[in-house]
Amino acid sequence: MFSGQKIFLISIALIVIVIGLIYSRKVTDKLTRIAFGFFIGGAMGNVVDRLIFEEVTDMYEVTFINYPIFNNADVFLVCGVILFLISIYKDSRL
Repeated sequence: MFSGQKIFLISIALIVIVIGLIYSRKVTDKLTRIAFGFFIGGAMGNVVDRLIFEEVTDMYEVTFINYPIFNNADVFLVCGVILFLISIYKDSRL
């Protein structure tokens, strides 16, 4: 989607990592901290791929639905979002 935008994508990922690190230190909820760990891990995985290999290598393809090919870092990012949404929902119920 953003092919050829290496600097832009690395910059966005680094911003996500820094904000995630700052915010996760202020949060006391364990589930939210785990969610931010997944965000940070996924962002770092994509940054490392872009710095070392010049691209992110996607390796998983789900053929029974029309879904884009993805990699481990994408899985971590999506799991982080899901855990964060669960955490927000859980906090709103208290």
